[in-house]
Amino acid sequence: VARLISNAGDGVVLDERVLDMVVERKNVADAASCLVTDSKKYRPLSFFDAQMYKLQNCGVSRKLFLMEGDEDKEARKICAGARSEKEKERRLKRVKSLRMQLEKGEFQGVDLICTRNRSDTVKYLIHQLYIFQRSFDPRRPPTKTREQLKLHIDKQMKSTTFLEYLRLRKIPGIGDAKAMKVIMDPKNGWDTTFVSPSSSKKAKSTLDDRAKYWRATSMNNVNDCSTANKGNMR
Repeated sequence: VARLISNAGDGVVLDERVLDMVVERKNVADAASCLVTDSKKYRPLSFFDAQMYKLQNCGVSRKLFLMEGDEDKEARKICAGARSEKEKERRLKRVKSLRMQLEKGEFQGVDLICTRNRSDTVKYLIHQLYIFQRSFDPRRPPTKTREQLKLHIDKQMKSTTFLEYLRLRKIPGIGDAKAMKVIMDPKNGWDTTFVSPSSSKKAKSTLDDRAKYWRATSMNNVNDCSTANKGNMR
């Protein structure tokens, strides 16, 4: 967010506006857990599917999923509790497939950034902040407030079509395909632009697939950010 700070030196935030980018960060071990954990609020979706649906429908034009870490190096965390080698393979393939699906754009409107570790994640975020600071014009701040963003997301998660999709999915024998068939039938009056939050993704990975990690193209830009003019943007 861009914050307007009081000139009185008391640090009081006078206004907040949402910048045109949102980042969802997940460590590879966290991602592995979210993929198999049920959402408590939006059953029968997984925690990950519900979170991605929220990200896709947040109303911000630039949406990034930042996947942090190397699943091969963190296999011990990802595979903790696995009872067989096959189960370990399934867990690793699940994370690798998720990465590949994001790379191929199978999550509509969401781009993927991969970093090797937390340090690189911090560098990437600082780099993005630097870019925003250079282009930010305090005379023409973003128009959307944080409260408006929250209200928009809440409206999307309570939309009648989304709630009907969840209701259908809870019926025994009704999977994603059958639920979407009902939603897409114009005779039923639902929003036919609705995108399923859990439709099966096509990209499937192997254990040999490797991530393409972000690298700072100019470390000077990253370092300059620490001394850049803070202005009204924090």
